[in-house]
Amino acid sequence: MAFRILSGDLSGLSGRSVEVEADLVSALSSFHITGLPGPGIRESRQRIRSAIENSGFRFPDRHRVVVHLAPASVNKEGSYFDLAIALAILVESGQVTPEVVQPHAFLGELALDGSLRPVRGGATVADHLHKVLRWIPGESDRISAQQERSKGTLEMALFVPPGQKPPCNPEPESPVEILECESLVQVVRILKDGGPVPTIQRGIEVIACEVDQGEGQEVTGQTDMSDVVGQVQARRALEISAAGEHPLLMIGPPGCGKSLLARRLPGLLPALEAEDRFEVRQIRELIDGPCDAEGERPFRSPHHSITVAGLVGGGAPIRPGEISRAHRGVLFLDELPEISLAALEALREPLEEGVVTLSRAAGSMVFPGQFLLVAAMNPCPCGQGVGGRCRCRSSERHRYRRKLSDPLLDRFDLHVSLKPVHVPLFSESVGEPPESSAQIRGRVERARIRAESRGTKEPNGKLKWADRDRWLQLNSDSRQLLEQWEQEQSWSMRRWIRFLRVARSIADLDEADTIEEEHLLEAHSLCVPKINES
Repeated sequence: MAFRILSGDLSGLSGRSVEVEADLVSALSSFHITGLPGPGIRESRQRIRSAIENSGFRFPDRHRVVVHLAPASVNKEGSYFDLAIALAILVESGQVTPEVVQPHAFLGELALDGSLRPVRGGATVADHLHKVLRWIPGESDRISAQQERSKGTLEMALFVPPGQKPPCNPEPESPVEILECESLVQVVRILKDGGPVPTIQRGIEVIACEVDQGEGQEVTGQTDMSDVVGQVQARRALEISAAGEHPLLMIGPPGCGKSLLARRLPGLLPALEAEDRFEVRQIRELIDGPCDAEGERPFRSPHHSITVAGLVGGGAPIRPGEISRAHRGVLFLDELPEISLAALEALREPLEEGVVTLSRAAGSMVFPGQFLLVAAMNPCPCGQGVGGRCRCRSSERHRYRRKLSDPLLDRFDLHVSLKPVHVPLFSESVGEPPESSAQIRGRVERARIRAESRGTKEPNGKLKWADRDRWLQLNSDSRQLLEQWEQEQSWSMRRWIRFLRVARSIADLDEADTIEEEHLLEAHSLCVPKINES
């Protein structure tokens, strides 16, 4: 009779349950895996056999071993099922009793010596299996885990490799334990004895990240706003952008500090919540493999030659792009007009929806894409602007600026024009030193707390017009000014809403309940596109 064990793998960037079935048939010795296994799974047969024998167990040589991965209608790839397959074979060959294995779930790759190795996206798969175990205690009795625990009959565990225990914080009454194990021998010993898991050396849990093979660049190191001298309006725009997560476009000649400012934006953003930190860690593990990620806000800066697939995702098999790599962080696009038109236009939907949906003949996949977009560009091809030493013809400047469509420019809430700033290099500077990132971040955090007190979970950059009664409080002067501008400006509805969102963020930074006239004036100076003024 075939034996069944619960395991799982990845489907896109989310976990998926897979049942591993094993059966032994009295026939010539052979080992078959069915259920649409990929090359990596088919190659695991020799690895699993060596792991079983090197762990002191016996591989059933005089039988035909048939392993099935259900559901059989979907393709499967990777080494997620090694541990589950090995245990199913041990149960079928009578070396382990089925009762001690049945209630549990197993995940991990086996080395030739039987030790457990992490798998790509293991924490994500483990988090999914944990939820499945909580609500499906057994095959015959599908009642809640809490009711089963009250009977004192249910004991379930999820076995994972070292360092891939998800921070799911199970409830006290949950019967599911998440156990990190080092080897097949240790798993069998725990199943048979039911004892505690030996303490794992912390050095094993720390796994170096693989070298990033993406088109972007993961920026690390300490950066602080105190390094930026001058550019008062640009500094203020970065603060507003961080407070409400407003997309920002900076226009200026080379060397004026556009990249310098953009790389300091993550330091102005509040620290990630526990759930968001786990999302960031999940994405890094899914894309780059197992790593010891601390969940810091990502900062991605792809080269301007990036393709559509590199930016939004694609390929065969489908992989997420830079948008998903920048999830919960900052995506910086330097030399914006030099990026291909197709890639730029592909940004428009993710900026509005917060996700990337890729549809192919084999099906659709949804990748996360909640990022803060910051872009930079020169005022003209030579970079010097319309005045001064510009060497460009008017036709060249026009062609350069027309690379950015109006619908794309409409997605930027903030537009800043930067000019070169004289910085005293060899003489002592006069005046107060620039504010540090910590000082600005304090104001940003207070502004976000004020925004949350209105009952809106999303940042100000995502406020909905239908909820304007909550966030659009105006006094008589600001309402009169808006009525005047409504007669003068030919803005689209999207532009008006984005303008008011920026004004709301400025009011929150000033700790004001209502949007005052000065808030509207500052928002107007930052929201009007500067592409034709530089």
